Amino acid sequence: MVPDPEKVGPGFPIQVEQPKGRAFLTLNKFTIDPRWQKRRLEILARDGWECQRCNDVLTQLDVHHLIYRPGIAYWDYKDCELITLCHNCHEYETLHFEAAIKDYVYALRTSGLLSDEINTVVKAGFKMKRKGVFV
Repeated sequence: MVPDPEKVGPGFPIQVEQPKGRAFLTLNKFTIDPRWQKRRLEILARDGWECQRCNDVLTQLDVHHLIYRPGIAYWDYKDCELITLCHNCHEYETLHFEAAIKDYVYALRTSGLLSDEINTVVKAGFKMKRKGVFV
């Protein structure tokens, strides 16, 4: 049984193998849905048709989901959960995200912080990012 695209997140990807060392390209029925295409254009326009990591305007631009929430269709994510990245930065983010999280948590743990303190640091960091204190 194929789930209803209104009720699931990333869906059932068609995986196309890339050359060694490159990220997996996932195409699925959600990325070709007109509702996602409309949402994608809104985010690209909001971000000035520019990669928000390296400011590239010439490379293919992708809209990256900063998080995935089960049960939420691609097009139903909040603005703050979506960001424009060039294809190279999107691939880098996809390949390095889990390692970055592990390194971050390791650094916080080795500084002597416990779980509640780590949560406080993370939340404060998000507030600072939203206010433009660091990029």
